Amino acid sequence: MNVLHWMHEHHQDNSINSNRDQIIACIPWHWNSHKNGCNSTNIISQQFCRVGAQLWREENLTWRSATAFDAVFIILRVLERTRNQAHQPLLNSHSLIEQMDQYYKRQQSAEQGVTGTIKFDENGNRIEPPSEIVTVKWNPQQQKWKWSHLRSM
Repeated sequence: MNVLHWMHEHHQDNSINSNRDQIIACIPWHWNSHKNGCNSTNIISQQFCRVGAQLWREENLTWRSATAFDAVFIILRVLERTRNQAHQPLLNSHSLIEQMDQYYKRQQSAEQGVTGTIKFDENGNRIEPPSEIVTVKWNPQQQKWKWSHLRSM
């Protein structure tokens, strides 16, 4: 369920009445993140935000779009690396998965993405995944509920 849509339906007066009504969440990326947001020192995030805002508008750049970008980004890095080494494209998806396993898990290579450093352990779990604490707040200019950044973890 979309939390922002739910807030709009259940809080027509555009306020949260008590502490029990506040929603706080932990997400992997936020536009205003000090570590990986649009105004951070992360060059990849800055470029992602600039291009994304032009293509889809700022309010559509969410943690979902940032993590999707990173997923495609790490696949492209493996394709570039394989092409440069073998001087030929990968033959099939199975060989792509093998190359990704070799590069990210066995060699423990890392890439800087929109959501920060992307590195995996031997089981394929992301090492030190990013965490941003956010809350839901009413945006009077846009007349809608939005995620508001509280802090990076």
